[in-house]
Amino acid sequence: MVPPAVDVHDTQGIVLSAWGDLPHAAYALIRLPADLAAAKVWLGDIAGRVTPVHKPSRAADHRLQIALTDHGLKKLSAPDWVIEGLPDELKQGMYNRKRVLGDTGVNDPTDWEFGREEQQYDGLLMVYAAGGPKGPTDPSALHGRLEGLERELERAGGAVLHTECAAPFYGSLRHKEHFGFADGVSQPYVAGAPRPPRPGEDKIPTGEFLLGFENAYGRKPSGLTRGGFGTNGSYLVFRKLEQDVAGFWQYFHAQAVDQVGSGDSAAVDARREWLAARAVGRWRSGVSVVEAPDRDPGVADGATIDNSFRFRDYGDELGGRCPLGSHIRRANPRDSLAGSADESMGVVNRHRILRRGRSYGEEVKIDDALRMQRPVDGEATKRGLLFLSFQTSIARGFEFIQQLWLSNPSFKGLHREVDPLVGGGDERYEHFTIPDGQPGKVRRRLAGLQRYVRVRGGVYLFLPSLSALRTLARPDFA
Repeated sequence: MVPPAVDVHDTQGIVLSAWGDLPHAAYALIRLPADLAAAKVWLGDIAGRVTPVHKPSRAADHRLQIALTDHGLKKLSAPDWVIEGLPDELKQGMYNRKRVLGDTGVNDPTDWEFGREEQQYDGLLMVYAAGGPKGPTDPSALHGRLEGLERELERAGGAVLHTECAAPFYGSLRHKEHFGFADGVSQPYVAGAPRPPRPGEDKIPTGEFLLGFENAYGRKPSGLTRGGFGTNGSYLVFRKLEQDVAGFWQYFHAQAVDQVGSGDSAAVDARREWLAARAVGRWRSGVSVVEAPDRDPGVADGATIDNSFRFRDYGDELGGRCPLGSHIRRANPRDSLAGSADESMGVVNRHRILRRGRSYGEEVKIDDALRMQRPVDGEATKRGLLFLSFQTSIARGFEFIQQLWLSNPSFKGLHREVDPLVGGGDERYEHFTIPDGQPGKVRRRLAGLQRYVRVRGGVYLFLPSLSALRTLARPDFA
């Protein structure tokens, strides 16, 4: 049976594309005008400029997307059935879900830059732009569009409360995160998407990502169903993750020296790469360690990274190639959960999300990171990931992955260890196990592993379709 096609004219384009053809992006948390009529007029104008999946010709050098919080929907006087139809986790807010998410210790939300309990936002503007007159790395076009949107909102009586700008999606940071590893390799394929799947993309029912379609259980997600209001919409997780690049590489360098000695710098470098790749589950090129356990074979320029592997195909049930607690094994366990391979894939594919994030901050090379003093002070040195994910169930998507897989100290029978990259912020879990992969063989446990990714802010939002935005802007929709 052919799945229903995504409405490319009504669905906001960010759901199906990270807009990688535009190197600049910014995310502005906003307060809507207090005057209802002014807020609706402003939203109606913005709705006419929001970019759908099928982008119009006028959006060649820029894109605009918008999402709303429950507070913003209330401010727009959305009917009670809209507010009641929102998922509980969105209405509670990310701050109040801190125990579920493991946002404790270094991730404690009382220290967040945005999304704290006392802060209130109505929506998020996502702005993407081409380079400026000085070339693709020139952010002037992006800043010009941001300033224009801010002036419009201020004239209407609203305000931009907080802005995050991504690093240019260009050069060495294209498709990589700040630790230096290929990013965005493992993405699901939306069954109703207008393009064919790429190699290694698991075909996931459209209803896992867009409201109004059947999900992996064969049901249409509930909530916001009256009159098709929620159809073609999604739920957005926006999260700022600060990366301690110096701490990450200095830790694995020290571990390498401890294992091979300091006399052979080439051997230390090779072991450092090997150990860091075990924590991630991939080499920096993006090739998985289950496919290439000994060294990074690299990926030819322009070639697609093979992401179609399954752990059982390599007999890696015990983690001898790819450690059980590695990041890629937790974030997407594939066929390695209990039961048969098909049963495992069935479970995993009910918890997939679409990631559309970008890095922020200046890149730092590994050699420079090894020489940096810690802690690194000053905003100029801050770098990390602006994480965005889309799903029709925040609880079954992002929160499930974060709680049951990434921050679970007993995942796959492990003991007191969490995801080495983005697990919970509790400093009690400071080790990482590298099994030998053979029954009865000695495993290696790395001690003193700290949290090198720190949550700096986050919000949950509803991403309406273009038609829903126009409906919300109507004076009679209240």
